Amino acid sequence: MCCFVTSNAANDELNSLMAFKNHSIEFDSNRFLKDWEVSNSSNYCNWNGVICSDLGHVLELNFSSAGLVGNLHLSSLVESLPNLAHLDFRGNLFYGNLSFPSAYDQSCSLESLDISENNFSQPIEFGALMLNCNRLRHLNLSSNRYLDDLSNLEFHSCGSLTVLDLSHNNFKASKFPASLTNCDLLETFDVGHNDINLEIPGDLFGNLKSLKHLILSQNQFHGGIPLELANSSQFRVLDLSSNGLTGTIPSWVCSNTTEFSLEELVLSDNYLIGEVPSGLELCQKLMKINLSFNNLSGSIPLDIFMLPNLEELIMWANNLSGEIPEGICRNGKTSLKLLILNNNRIEGTLPKSIGNCTNLIWLSLSNNHLTGEIPEKIGNLLNVSILQLANNLFSGEIPPEIGKCKSLLWLDMSHNSLSGNIPPELSDQSGLIIPGALSENKFAFMRGTDGSICRGIGGGLVAMENIRQERLAGFPGTFSCQPYRVYSGMTISPFSQNGSMIYIDLSSNPLSGTIPEKFGSMSYLNILILEHNDLTGTIPSSLGKLTRLSILDISNNFLEGFIPGSFGGLSTLTEIDVSYNNLTGPIPQSGQMATFPASKYENNSGLCGLPLEVCSSIVGQQSPESNEEEELRDFSTDFLHAFVIGFFPCFFLVFVTLSSRMFLQYTRENWK
Repeated sequence: MCCFVTSNAANDELNSLMAFKNHSIEFDSNRFLKDWEVSNSSNYCNWNGVICSDLGHVLELNFSSAGLVGNLHLSSLVESLPNLAHLDFRGNLFYGNLSFPSAYDQSCSLESLDISENNFSQPIEFGALMLNCNRLRHLNLSSNRYLDDLSNLEFHSCGSLTVLDLSHNNFKASKFPASLTNCDLLETFDVGHNDINLEIPGDLFGNLKSLKHLILSQNQFHGGIPLELANSSQFRVLDLSSNGLTGTIPSWVCSNTTEFSLEELVLSDNYLIGEVPSGLELCQKLMKINLSFNNLSGSIPLDIFMLPNLEELIMWANNLSGEIPEGICRNGKTSLKLLILNNNRIEGTLPKSIGNCTNLIWLSLSNNHLTGEIPEKIGNLLNVSILQLANNLFSGEIPPEIGKCKSLLWLDMSHNSLSGNIPPELSDQSGLIIPGALSENKFAFMRGTDGSICRGIGGGLVAMENIRQERLAGFPGTFSCQPYRVYSGMTISPFSQNGSMIYIDLSSNPLSGTIPEKFGSMSYLNILILEHNDLTGTIPSSLGKLTRLSILDISNNFLEGFIPGSFGGLSTLTEIDVSYNNLTGPIPQSGQMATFPASKYENNSGLCGLPLEVCSSIVGQQSPESNEEEELRDFSTDFLHAFVIGFFPCFFLVFVTLSSRMFLQYTRENWK
């Protein structure tokens, strides 16, 4: 009799699975359910996405990123599978509703429900869901199309709920429901990326004593950060970024947390004023501090730099002053990966101890008031991929030790007082560079619609995590490239090994000497900007080997001789400027060299040929590189057909060109 009952139960669950496939699934693009067939019914516990108990009861359905399209009726599914505890539909195109009939009296065993990244939009009958599925601990409704007013949601039976994720929808709120306080075990509450225009209800969140992750980012919250949040003393993540918050950062942020539990403090992209509170060093577990894009002033407390677990210190675009302490990364015991303090008023020197920060991936100190020499120990930063020191008051020579940075892709030291020769050692790692751990770092790359670089903001590359793109519109520095476009996405390297730097800007320094011949070995170099220096000598013909070069600006120097004929093979070149030098001879007519405006060649008394005046019969003799030019012309024929004048709007989002071998998939492009 026992076996007969078990067999009946198995048949019921099999029939329920087949009914779900036949009635709810409309399209299976990846053939995820190909083994869901009656002919294979004896093995239904081995079907894709099905996890059973030892007795054959279906405990879990996991359809995450399965490529399914369908209509989900939650009540019917859980009724037909009474032991179902975990349901994961994330990353598909399901729609439907989560409603339960008023007369529903079946047992619901659901403990976790994830329908994120789908197409649900019908109003949520949240009260009925929680009433019937009162064991539910984890509920993720993020990244759908919900338009509900949160004040209509009822939380009367949420005593088991620990995670509630409503982010990336279109929720509004005339107020937060007071019944949310019934969720006394709630640890994670995420309503980020919605359309909530309220003051933060401190009394409500302050009563959620178990709350560890509070994420209210990308909304329209306004007013101050409420004192009542101090009552939630177990915070690990506090993310209030990208809102309209005003006032100061409260001092209780670390002093009230239990066992210094706070790991992430993200208050960026608001309108906060005052100083960075000195108590943050009490949070010894802090891994991430992002206070960027506010109106903060005063010095950064020195002890913050010494936090033992800190990986990201991001405070760019404020009015912060003070110095970077000499003891930073003391004894090399540091987890620091991102130090992004550009566009402040930080002064003093760059301490030698910066060389101890060997885990650094992104170091941005541009647009400050730093002085003195760049320490040679910066060559110890073997993992640094982005090094931005532009628009400061640095003097002395460029340390050749930078050539030891085997992960360096982006180097910007423009607009300083650096002197001496450009060290050829900068290219020492060409063909050897392996990029650091750049993935998952969000950025924006800004370019003028005419292709110009937004020089006021560190070459146009800025860290954009937790920053609204529209805030850049009023950011100092964008005036230099109005109108402009913003490209945003994730940092991804164009190669996994055997690479080179892709961006070098050493412009507006009194650098002397010649352009290193070895720069021609940087096979992935996209942008080379050396304008407004005191460079002499000839243009190295080796630069014609840079087949991925898109921008070359060597204007306003004292260069002489011919423009190498090899430049005719630079098929990806979208901008060149050699004006205001002492160049002579014919402009190479192959490739697109003759297609650039005459202004890019002006004030070189000896230059001729399109787009300038036609060369005389004597001057028109081929340049010394003519044979090399002929070889490169054959090499580049296939590339020339792909050239488009509007190339750069689709240019690399951080480290990529249009070449299919290295193109970065970006998230969006906004026209300004």
